[in-house]
Amino acid sequence: MSFLNNSHPALTLLIACSLKETVLLVAAWIITLFLRNRSAALRHHVWAAVILSALALPVFTFGGEAQRTACAVRV
Repeated sequence: MSFLNNSHPALTLLIACSLKETVLLVAAWIITLFLRNRSAALRHHVWAAVILSALALPVFTFGGEAQRTACAVRV
């Protein structure tokens, strides 16, 4: 993990978001496998929620980093 500590902050954010989004998409895929016998609308809602979460993830990840930095400076 020393590579991530020495790299550019934008690259670190990109890698972190990519890993988190991969976990989200795999979780949605597993959930939709269990919902195979349920309605298509329910499966659609699961995919829509995951895609919207994946789109919002970089904003919240970047905001969390800024908050963590601000807290660290205060202490």
